[in-house]
Amino acid sequence: MVLAMSRPFKHPKTGVYWFRKVVPEDLRSVVGKREVTRTLKTKDVAEAKIRHAVVAAEIELKWKALRSEPNSLSQPEPLTYKQIVALAGEEYRAILDRTQEDPGDSAVWEAALHASRVRGADGEEVQTGPIADALLLRKGICTDGESRAKLISELAKTHQQVAQLLKRNAEGYYQPDPDANRFPAWTEKVSVKWTLTGLVEDWWKEANAAGTKPATYESYSNAISKFVAFLGHDDASRVTADDVIAFKDYRLAEINPRTGKPISAKTVKDSDLTGLKSVFGWAVANGRMGGSRRKETNPATGVTIKLGKKPKLRPKGFTDEEAGALLRAAWAYKPGREHRNVAAARGW
Repeated sequence: MVLAMSRPFKHPKTGVYWFRKVVPEDLRSVVGKREVTRTLKTKDVAEAKIRHAVVAAEIELKWKALRSEPNSLSQPEPLTYKQIVALAGEEYRAILDRTQEDPGDSAVWEAALHASRVRGADGEEVQTGPIADALLLRKGICTDGESRAKLISELAKTHQQVAQLLKRNAEGYYQPDPDANRFPAWTEKVSVKWTLTGLVEDWWKEANAAGTKPATYESYSNAISKFVAFLGHDDASRVTADDVIAFKDYRLAEINPRTGKPISAKTVKDSDLTGLKSVFGWAVANGRMGGSRRKETNPATGVTIKLGKKPKLRPKGFTDEEAGALLRAAWAYKPGREHRNVAAARGW
């Protein structure tokens, strides 16, 4: 797997590090943009490098999934802990298949055990991260950064288990591993019937035919993309009103990378919430929220932001002094060489 070769970049105003990568040309029409950017939410360079690697792996897995299913707009999906342990079991059995017949010198496995015990989180990412990525790719799994991090941790534990067993094997002891059956069988995730990113595209097909402006589509599509990134999944049937409220609060606290200032309440209300309500409203009307149409509801209904009124700095119209100044200026206006109609208009 080829990961992004870019490095975290620091925002010049906020000091927060960001991930940035150019979208491959063959995926730009599907992804809908030329570049992917995401805040790493840290000002510490060491932490930023770790988070950058996690995001890079997540993005690469997502793009692989899009290439394998060109007509799909699938997003990274979280794995359950049982599935993560099951994947670790796949790695456990693969190592034994390759190595158990001739485990070599027991000192090698003793050294591997010692290294795994003293290795910290950074070391796990460097040593085990590529193994996790390769395992996910072999299984064709597009998951999120949190699930990937859990898988790395579980694989590190599994590698210790394997090393202990192979050390015993190298010393001539081939008793069965008492913990070999702790791994559950791997089962594929059930595919999502209706994705959020798919909903906005289907909504646009109808809205476009009805004369809706492309700018509206761009606004709604951006809102859905931000919502999917916030949720960490793309399953429309899992969205709740609490998700929408949490997203609203998250957006209000988010910093605009261009201005260095918080996102305005008006932007969140008029762009994000309006986009979610419109797309979800269309989805409910068309039975696209994943359940019985009688039970489907718009999770964004009722979620809003009360905007404060702008302070009234002066009354409407002109004051007597202002009106007098205007009239005096008009009365004193002297036409130049322009046409009399132009002069009259200027005086007026």
